[in-house]
Amino acid sequence: MINDDDRYVVGKLDPNFYGGFGSDITWKGIGLTVFFNYSSGLKRISSLYEGGIQSDGMEAASVDMLNRWTPTHTNTNIPRAVYGIPRFGVGDVDLGVQNASFLRMSVLSLSYTLPPSVRKNVFDNARIYVTGSNLLLLTKDKGYDPETGDGFPNTKSVSVGLNLSL
Repeated sequence: MINDDDRYVVGKLDPNFYGGFGSDITWKGIGLTVFFNYSSGLKRISSLYEGGIQSDGMEAASVDMLNRWTPTHTNTNIPRAVYGIPRFGVGDVDLGVQNASFLRMSVLSLSYTLPPSVRKNVFDNARIYVTGSNLLLLTKDKGYDPETGDGFPNTKSVSVGLNLSL
């Protein structure tokens, strides 16, 4: 007999530890700034992933469905594709629980400050830069983003600019 006593908590919304680290290096007018943030020990339900492994073959699915149960492939925990029969609801089984530990490169910026001989007293300072945000994410999480959840992924962006001081 299976009842509520058979249920147990499989997620963990509080990480064991989290934080960030970075560096700012300048040499002969070239500047490099990098910042990483991380979290370890968080386990969360990914409704995006869980929905992707419930596929009936008529919509988008997770690539893990290639390892689904078939009569000739029975050694798997990915359920078989079934059309028109709901197998389980989001959060009813632990297939969607993801290890949401991650390491993210939040900021990477490379700049060059023009030397005074090039500025020729026209500008007090002139700096050219390129900055990227969220360029790298290392995680085992199969949802959109372990930090923001499955609603929307963190946006990646690259900016190029020029700072001039008169």
